[in-house]
Formats: sequence, structure tokens, C-alpha cells
Amino acid sequence: MLDPAGKILSWNKGAQKLFGYTAAEAIGQNIQIIFPPELLHHEKEIIEKIKKDEFISNEETVRRRKDGTEVQISLTVSPIKDSNGQIIGISKI
Repeated sequence: MLDPAGKILSWNKGAQKLFGYTAAEAIGQNIQIIFPPELLHHEKEIIEKIKKDEFISNEETVRRRKDGTEVQISLTVSPIKDSNGQIIGISKI
């Protein structure tokens, strides 16, 4: 889970296994720590879609592990809203 600016708020064991960062290393960092340099613009595009209340479903893309190797992933992204309908976070699977 991320805040609306892309800061990592939670990091599960699956993310740890896939990307190599422990929760202690990842939480508080910007999600761009797992982006290859040539795809850094992609996170800004994702955040803009979420701000428009759009979803991203099963998008094939590439991310980078802590050791620098790249991994193919299927990405699903959804806004998380409070009881007033305001976007307070971003769920990434």
C-alpha cells in the first residue's frame, strides 16, 4: 500500500520475496525504488490515473529487485478511499 504521493506504507512478505527489500527497508521509501530508471515516468502516470479514480488491471511491466535484476510483473492498481470518497492511498498488487 502507498500514500497518494507514492510513499510505501506497507510491504508484505510476497513483496519482500519478489523484490528483495525487507519491510524495514521499503516502508517510508518511494515506490520508485523498484523501478528501472527508464520506467520512472510510469509511476507518475499511475498516480495520475489513480487521482482520476481510474483502475489499472493486469498491466504487464518490469520492475527492479534490490540486487538490480529486473523482473516481469503483472500489475493491478486501485485507489483506496476514506468514508468521504477521498483518495487516501493506493493499493498495488
